[in-house]
Amino acid sequence: MLLKSICKEVFVAQSCVTFADFVFVWQAMEDAVEEVGATSGHATWTSAMSAFMLSHLADLVASGLKTSKGFKKHFYNGCARAINEKFNTICTGDQVKNHLKTWQKSGQRYLNLRS
Repeated sequence: MLLKSICKEVFVAQSCVTFADFVFVWQAMEDAVEEVGATSGHATWTSAMSAFMLSHLADLVASGLKTSKGFKKHFYNGCARAINEKFNTICTGDQVKNHLKTWQKSGQRYLNLRS
């Protein structure tokens, strides 16, 4: 409830709209989240989603867009947007970044076991 009141203040102050408009937009947002089945920040990755993410990021590497320190934030966000469109989910760039770290850790473990 606190979140709703804070969002209302920000939305109304920045948009110069009425409270009725805010309620309408808030309800639409809640309905959209329920439709997609969003959770509280924990992403469940299917193998198809992981494969798509790795393929998308590999294409960025092949095109030379990855810096020596890794991907820039907007590349993670772009990957999340592509995943959301393809799989009809709610995924953030931070979740993509964390999932890539998980893949990197498991890849390191595999290389260590192999050698």
